[in-house]
Order: sequence, then structure tokens, then C-alpha cells
Amino acid sequence: ALATGVPNPLLTFCDQTGQVVDIDIRGSDAEMFARLPPDGYQLQGTDSALIDSADPGEPRGRGRPKLGVVAREVTLLPRHWDWLAAQRGGASVTLRKLVDEARRASVDR
Repeated sequence: ALATGVPNPLLTFCDQTGQVVDIDIRGSDAEMFARLPPDGYQLQGTDSALIDSADPGEPRGRGRPKLGVVAREVTLLPRHWDWLAAQRGGASVTLRKLVDEARRASVDR
């Protein structure tokens, strides 16, 4: 792409994370390839710094990390669901806040 003289910036992406990766293209091809990160390194988070994968044997799953969250069924009336849906952060956030508030209020019992 660089040899064709494309006037726009050339973007490269990390296959594992989808993040944009900055590559220093100055110098010869050999010098450019020498500056690339070694295999087994990946970008994590929003930083552009390269860090070694914590456990390369275990692939990271999709979605949010587990954090000990347990999904269970909650049965509520439609008016309760309507009220929860209108709250900032959604139903799960609001329910967690209500439970924490009730626990703090009943700590003396």
C-alpha cells in the first residue's frame, strides 16, 4: 500500500484485539520488521504499549470478564420492569444498587 503512494494514513490492526497498532515504517524493510513485536505479544486495554500475555495457554473468552457475577431469574410485574428500564444504567445496575442499599440499612439487624 505504501509503494502505491496512497495519500491517506495506513491503518494496521491487531488480529487478537482489533486495536489499531502503530508501526514505525522508517528505514529499510529489515529495520521496520526488526522493530515489530515478537510473536506471542499482544496489545491489551487502550494503551499502545506492548505487554506479554499473562497466560498464553488460555485464550481469552468473549465479552466481559466473569467477576463472580451469577445470572438468575427474577420475576417482577410489568410495572417493575418498566421502572427498572427507565433507571440510569439499566435493570441490573439498579437492582445491585437497591440490594446494596438495603444491606447497608439492615446491617444492625
